[in-house]
Amino acid sequence: MSKQPLEDILKSGDLGKCRDFFLGMPEQERRRLAPKCIDWLRKSFDSRTFDAETRTYNYRDHMPTETIAVAVFSTGTAAELKKLGWQARISEDLMYEIFVDRRPDWIVQWVQQQLDAERYWGHWRLIRRLVLSGLLEKPEHPNYYLGMIGALKGPRLARDSEPSLEAKLRSDPTLLEDDVWRLFEYEGGGDNSLANCDKVSLGGKWSDSLIALAATGDLSRDRLLTCSLDALERDFNHYRAKWFLDFHDALQPTKEEQAAFAPQYLHLLGASAPNVVTWAYKKVEQLAKAKAIDPKLLIANIRPVLQSRQKGIVNKALKLLDTVAKKSKVEKSDLAFVVLPALGHEIAEVQANTLGLIETYGDSNNSKFVREFQEYASVIAPSERKRFDAWLATTGESVEVALPAEESAAPVDLQQIKAIDPKLRKLFAIDDLLESRKQGTTTIPAVRFDGTDIPRLPGQAKIAPIEDLDELIESCSRLIEDAKDIDHVERAYDGISRLCDVRPDDFDSRVAPLLQRVVKLLKKDRFPFAGIGPGDDLCGLIYAWCTGIVLEGKRKTSNRHAVVQYTLEGEEHSALSGNLDKPIGFLSRRILAIAKRVAERKPAALWSAPTHQGAWIDPHVLVERVRASGKSEPDLYDVILALLRLAPDDRKGALAQLKSNSSELTQAVRYALGAPKVAIGETAPLWFAAARCRAPWNNDVQVAAAFPDQGPDTAQAAKHELIIEKTRSKRLRIGLQSLPPAPKKLDPYCVTACYRAINGTLDHCRFELGGAGGRSSDAVAWTASIWPQARESYFAVAAFDLAENLDWWGAEWQNKTFLEPLFEPTTPLREMGLLLLAIGLGAKDPGEHGLATDVTIATIEDGRLGSDNLGQILHQLLPTGLVKPVRWAKTLAEAARISTVHAAVIQQSLQQALSIDEKSLPRDWAKLLELLLQLSIDLEQSISHPGCLELLRSLKGSGKGPKIAKLLLQRTASPESSQRIIDLALQHRIHTLEARMAKAV
Repeated sequence: MSKQPLEDILKSGDLGKCRDFFLGMPEQERRRLAPKCIDWLRKSFDSRTFDAETRTYNYRDHMPTETIAVAVFSTGTAAELKKLGWQARISEDLMYEIFVDRRPDWIVQWVQQQLDAERYWGHWRLIRRLVLSGLLEKPEHPNYYLGMIGALKGPRLARDSEPSLEAKLRSDPTLLEDDVWRLFEYEGGGDNSLANCDKVSLGGKWSDSLIALAATGDLSRDRLLTCSLDALERDFNHYRAKWFLDFHDALQPTKEEQAAFAPQYLHLLGASAPNVVTWAYKKVEQLAKAKAIDPKLLIANIRPVLQSRQKGIVNKALKLLDTVAKKSKVEKSDLAFVVLPALGHEIAEVQANTLGLIETYGDSNNSKFVREFQEYASVIAPSERKRFDAWLATTGESVEVALPAEESAAPVDLQQIKAIDPKLRKLFAIDDLLESRKQGTTTIPAVRFDGTDIPRLPGQAKIAPIEDLDELIESCSRLIEDAKDIDHVERAYDGISRLCDVRPDDFDSRVAPLLQRVVKLLKKDRFPFAGIGPGDDLCGLIYAWCTGIVLEGKRKTSNRHAVVQYTLEGEEHSALSGNLDKPIGFLSRRILAIAKRVAERKPAALWSAPTHQGAWIDPHVLVERVRASGKSEPDLYDVILALLRLAPDDRKGALAQLKSNSSELTQAVRYALGAPKVAIGETAPLWFAAARCRAPWNNDVQVAAAFPDQGPDTAQAAKHELIIEKTRSKRLRIGLQSLPPAPKKLDPYCVTACYRAINGTLDHCRFELGGAGGRSSDAVAWTASIWPQARESYFAVAAFDLAENLDWWGAEWQNKTFLEPLFEPTTPLREMGLLLLAIGLGAKDPGEHGLATDVTIATIEDGRLGSDNLGQILHQLLPTGLVKPVRWAKTLAEAARISTVHAAVIQQSLQQALSIDEKSLPRDWAKLLELLLQLSIDLEQSISHPGCLELLRSLKGSGKGPKIAKLLLQRTASPESSQRIIDLALQHRIHTLEARMAKAV
C-alpha cells in the first residue's frame, strides 16, 4: 500500500498508483474509505465538462473520474457498484488485478449481476479469467455461454491486428471441451446471437471458425452436424434458426450422412419457423427422389408441409407425393388422407392440384375419407367447385353448402331507405349505393363523415373517477406494471391530483408497498417526466405524492448526447431527452406540473381527465369543471389537452351553460365550443388548441390574424405528404413533408405542431428514443390519446415510422400500436389514415400486417373503407415500389375471405390500383393480378375499370401476367351477382347506420 495520500493519487490521474494504494489493504479499512470514494466519484461527474475541440473532459476539481472509479472498485461492494453503474467502470485488467488481490466474498453476486445485465457479454472475458484462475466456479447461467459469442467475435475487418476468432478459441482449449457445445442449446437474442454476430461481422465468423476447428480435428464434425439439427429442433426464432441450418449445410454432409439424418429432417417439417420447414423439405425431397427415405415415413410426416400457407412448398409436396406413389408400393388411400388439408388452402391452384391427387388416389368407398372430404366443401374456390362436386358424386354423396346468414341478401326496401334522414344517407353513402344498384355496377363507396359531424361518445364506456384512497392505491399498483390502458392511467393521474391531500394517520403504511415497488422500478429502468411513457410518469407522480419530492430532471449535454438527469436516494439517473420535443414530451411536462402541485398537497380536478373511453371528454362535463374551478385555474398543459380531447357531441348545449367572463381560459373554452363572438387572447398555444378543437380540418382566420405563421395544426390545418423517391443507387428514400412548415423553434405548449418525422439516418438516438410516438406501445397509445377528434397528423408520422421500417430492419415492436386507433368506428379514414393502413398491409412484421388486415376487415364492415378510397391509396402507392405486391396480395386475400362485400370492395380496389402504365408496374405485380382473377371468379364479375382494362390489353408475351390478363379480359359479369353484391352492401351500410343511431339514443 502506498504511503502517498489517496486524494493526491486521485488528483494525479495515475491509475497504477491508485491500484497500488489498495494492494494488501484489509477489507475493513477498504470499507471505511468507500463512502468518501463514492462521494468523490459523483462530484467528479457533476463537475466535468466536455471540450468539443479537444474531445476530452475537463475537471474543475482536478480529480479524473477514471482514477476515482479504480478507488471505488477497490473499496465498494457489489450492491454499491451496481448502483453506480457505468460511472464505476474501469478496464478489465484493473478489475482482474483488484479481484485477485482483494478476493471479495461478493464476487459470485457481482458476476451474477453482469450475466443478468442487458449487455451481459461485456464482462465475459473477465469472468472467464476468474474461472481459469480458480477464483470462481464456472457459472451455470445461459448468458455465461452466450456471452462468449459477443466477447470472442472475430476482428471487425480481416486486416485488423486483433487475433482471429479461431485463434482465440485455440488459445483456450478448455472452451472446446464443453462451452462451445452449449452454444447449440441456447438461442440468444437481440444483439447477441450466432446469427447476428456473423451477420454484422466483416472479419472472422463463428461458422467459419467452428468448421476450421472441425477440419483440424479440434472439434468433432459428426457432433457439430448432430448438434446443429438438435438446435433446430429446439424451435428457435426463424432469424436465429437460419444460422444453424446454414451451418449444417456448410459442413457439407454426405448423401449417406443426410440419409442417416432423415428422421430429424422429417421432424423439422413441423417446425414453427417457415424457413426451417422449407429447408427441411428440400432435404427430404432430395432424399425421396434418391430413394434414400422410407416412403411410408415420408407420408406419415409430411402433413405439416401441406398445411403451410406458402403456395410453392405445398405444390412441391403434392408433386413429390404423386411421384413417390407412382414409384413405390405405398398404400394409396393413406396418401389421399394426408393431402386432404391442402384442400383448405386459400389459393385455388393448390386446391386444384390437391383435387388431382384425390381424383387419382382417393377411395370413394372409404366412408371416413368421404366424410373428411365433405368438410372442405365450404372453403373450395368457386373455380374448383365443379371438380369437387364431380368427385363427390362418384361416392353417391352430395353437399349443399349453405351461405352464411349475412351473405343472403334481403330484398331492398326503398321505402325504408327513403325514411332515413337525407343528411345521414349522404354521410353513409347510401344514395351512392342506390345509384350503383341502378347502374348495375358493384362500386361500394366509403362513408363520408369527417368525425366532427357525427356523435363520438355513444358506444364509449363512461370512466368513473377514483373515489377513495384504497381504490387509488390498488389502481396505481396495477398500472405501474402495465400502463397500456391509457384511459385507466389517466384516471389514476386524476385520482392522485384530486386526493393528494387525503392523509389518514396510517397513510405511510398503506402506501409503503406501492412506494417500495415504485422506487425499485425507478432505480431499475423507469425515468419519469422525460417523454418515455405513461408508466414512467405515473411512477414519478406516485413518488411525488408519497414523498413530497419531485424527480425533476435537468437537461444537459453528457457524452455528447442531450440528456435529462436527476438524483434518487443518492443515485444519479439519466435518460436521453429527445422525446421531450415530441408530443409525448408535452404529456410528460403536463404530469410534471401535476407532480409539483401534488408534492405540495394542493388537490385539483384535472380538466383533461377523460370522461369516456378513448380519451374523450364530454363537453358538458368540461363546462362543469370550468365552472367548478372558479378563480383557481389549472395549468396551461391541462387546459390545452382538455380542449383537444373535447368530443363534438352537443357542444351547442354545453356552450349555453358556460357564461362569458374575463378569464382567458374560459373564453378559449367557449371559442372551442363554437361561440361566435370571442376576443382572441394573448396565449397563442391556448388559442391554437381552441381553433383545432373548434374546426380541426379548417384554417382559423381569426386566430391566424392574431398569431400568423406558427406552423401546421396551429391556426392553420396541417397538410401532410409522404415523399417516396429513388436515389441514384435505386434505394428508396422516405420523407414526410408538412405544410405549413413549422418554425425552427416550437413553443413547448404547441403540441399539435410537434407531429413531425424523425429520420433514422439523421438521428443516431432514434433506436433508444423511438419515432414520433416513443419507444414503447404504451407511449404510442398515450400519444394517440392527445387529439382523438382529428388524428391525421398522428397518422402521418405513424405512416412515416412504419415506412421507415417496412422490411423490419429493426425491432420496432411498438409500431403496430400506431394502427390501433383505426379500429375506432367513428375515426374517419382520411388521406394519412389510409396511407398508414396501406403501408401496414404491406409490412413484413406479422404483428403489423396482421393488425392492418384486421383493420381492413373492420373498416369495410363499418363502411369507412370502400372501393373508392382503398383503390385510390393502392393506386397511389403501387408504382412507388415501397410495398411489395406479394404482401398486399396476401393480406388483401385474407380480408376478402370474410364476406361477399369484403371481396367486392377489394376486387374493385385492385382494378383501380392496377390502372397504371405497364412501365410503372413494380416487381411481382402479377400476384395482385392473380388475386383479382380469383376474386372475379368468386364474385362472377368482369373487369369494369377503364384504366385496368387498358393495362390488361397492353400486356403481351407468355408470362404469368399476360396469361392472367387474357383470362380476365374473357370474363363477363353476372347481373344477378352484381345486384346481390350491392344489396348486401346496402344491408351492411344500413345496419351500421342503425346501430350507430341506436347508440346515440
